[in-house]
Amino acid sequence: MYAKGHGVAKDFAEAKRWWSKAAEQGNPKVQFTLGHMYLLGKSVKRDLAKARQFFKQAADQGLPTAQYHLGLMYAQGNGVLQSFSEAHRWLLKASEQGLVEAQFRLGGILLRGEDDVRDLSEALKWYLKAAQRSHLRAMVALGQLYAKGLGTGVDLAEAHRWWQAAADAGNADAQFNLGVMYVNGKGVERDYVQARKWWMRAADKGHTKAQYCLGIMYSTGTGVHQDVDEALRWKEAAELWESLG
Repeated sequence: MYAKGHGVAKDFAEAKRWWSKAAEQGNPKVQFTLGHMYLLGKSVKRDLAKARQFFKQAADQGLPTAQYHLGLMYAQGNGVLQSFSEAHRWLLKASEQGLVEAQFRLGGILLRGEDDVRDLSEALKWYLKAAQRSHLRAMVALGQLYAKGLGTGVDLAEAHRWWQAAADAGNADAQFNLGVMYVNGKGVERDYVQARKWWMRAADKGHTKAQYCLGIMYSTGTGVHQDVDEALRWKEAAELWESLG
């Protein structure tokens, strides 16, 4: 009410006072709201210690969004000592409650974390759960696991299936990966027309690897008419995107 000025004069300080009271009384949604405010420095001075405090209070009560943010803080070492085991603990809790972004992040911890949490088969499991709910980055990661045989046997057909789904939905990394498959003829028949199509779509989104690959196609005449000007255009586009960081 006070934060948005509904029925009263807008007064954030008053809103914060009531939120603090509700947080002290154990309201997990309010605790999460305050944690998020302190995390981002939104309408308050940024304070990661307070963000962690409020996220922890809400997470202990089972709020999945708080568990996710707390896990992310530990994964990134953001305001806390980096701990993959703590990140795993909290992201797992959120994932088991069905929070799809937590499932994706948990997959990453299990794939790239330290030995005490690294588990490739579990990474595959959680990426699959997120991918089945149309999480595009999870689809790309799942395709990589199948392509490289991580946590499972090499299965290029499955890699292609997930990259195709993500590419159709507009993900540039998946579009680039499809292009690589078609150029190399791995998992699919070699098809330079398809390779150019998918690299072009990724390149138009600023994907620098796709832009460089298009440049090479045009400079060498691989699957296209050789065109030095077009090769230079894509090389310069890639360099521009890289300079923008």
